[in-house]
Amino acid sequence: MTTLRARDVIDQAHAFHSHLSGYFAGLGEASANERVQLLYSYLSQHEKLLSQVLTRYRGDAPRRLMDTWLQNVPDDRSLQACALLNLEPDTAAEDVITASLTYDDCLIALYKSMQAATTQPELREMFENLQAMEEQEKHRTTLNMQSLYDW
Repeated sequence: MTTLRARDVIDQAHAFHSHLSGYFAGLGEASANERVQLLYSYLSQHEKLLSQVLTRYRGDAPRRLMDTWLQNVPDDRSLQACALLNLEPDTAAEDVITASLTYDDCLIALYKSMQAATTQPELREMFENLQAMEEQEKHRTTLNMQSLYDW
């Protein structure tokens, strides 16, 4: 646990999404399985979109809110540990889906812990909104990946 600004937490989530986008793209390029290639391609684009959303969010949020310090929050090692799920280019589609949902759960847990780390209502609301966005994206991604998997 450490002390971070709200901006630092958003930056961690942004870096996590960016890393996953590149990770999935590389796996997709190396896969010989067409279905798994499509799945990795979808996930790469999805993560890229979420990193862009966080870039806009970071730019639009009030500076005083983004510069607020939070105590006893997880440092970036929690997301790095989550990213250690080892996938291979030809990992079974079911396992790719499971890993993707695990990544979403890591971010949801991060946003929940940020809500608990602040007493400032506006900051708590910001992290509630980010959590809700991540949960909605998880649901949407699940439906979309299931459609790809059924193909």
